[in-house]
Amino acid sequence: MRVILCIFLCAFLGVSTGSVIRNGIPLDADFLSDIFNLTVSLKDSTIYQATVNDYGQKILENLDKMLVKEGLDPIPLDDIYEGYWWGNIKINKMQISGLATLYRPEEDVIMTYTQDNKQLQLDLPISCRDLKFSGHFKASLLFVGPGGKIEGEVTDLLMRTSLVIDYNFNQAFIRLFEIPHSGHISIHIHSFILTDWMYNLLSDAITSLFHGAILNSVSGEVQELLQNVMDTIDDLLQALLN
Repeated sequence: MRVILCIFLCAFLGVSTGSVIRNGIPLDADFLSDIFNLTVSLKDSTIYQATVNDYGQKILENLDKMLVKEGLDPIPLDDIYEGYWWGNIKINKMQISGLATLYRPEEDVIMTYTQDNKQLQLDLPISCRDLKFSGHFKASLLFVGPGGKIEGEVTDLLMRTSLVIDYNFNQAFIRLFEIPHSGHISIHIHSFILTDWMYNLLSDAITSLFHGAILNSVSGEVQELLQNVMDTIDDLLQALLN
C-alpha cells in the first residue's frame, strides 16, 4: 500500500531531499521510478482501498503553500453592479482572504485502486478554516445614497474532488469537483446613514452577491491548482510509460 500512496505523495508533497520542477510544481526526484514500481506492483492486484486522512491533510497543507507562492491569497474580485426594485448597488475593492487555510473536514480521504479498470483514485474533501471577505459599497436606495465598508466570513464551505490516474491510457485527470455545501455567510455593513429596514435590504442583496462571487472564485482557484498538479503527473506518465 505504501507504493500506491507514493505517487500522490511525491506529486503533491515533494518529500525527499531531491526534487525537480515541472510546470512550477515541486516533485520528488524519484517520482518517475515510483510510478514504474507502482505499475509493476499492481499488475496482479484486485482492489486496494485505504483511509489516508493524514496524507490528505499534508496534501492540503502543500496546496496552501502553493497558493501563497502564486500570490493567490488574498484574491481580488471584480466589481459588481446590480439593480433592484428599490434601487441599485455597486460593490468594489473586493477581496477574499484565507484561501490558503485549506484543511480536511470531518470526512475521510480515501485512496482506491481497482484492477478491473486499472485506475487509482484519491477522494479528497476540502474546506477553508478562515475564509473572509471585504469590500466597499455605494447604493441608491429609494433616493437615498448610503455607502460604506463591508466585512464578513464564510464558514462550513465543503468541496469534494476525485483525482484519478488511469493506467489504461497512462493519464491523470480530475474526475469530480463539486461543492455539496456552499457554507454559511455572515456579513457586517459599516455605514453611518442606515436605518434597520435599509440595513436589511442591503444585507440581503450584498450577501447574495458576495456569496456567489466567493464560491466562483474559490472553487475556480482550487480547481485550477489541482488541474496543474494533475497535468504535471500526466506529463510524467506520458514521458515514462508511452
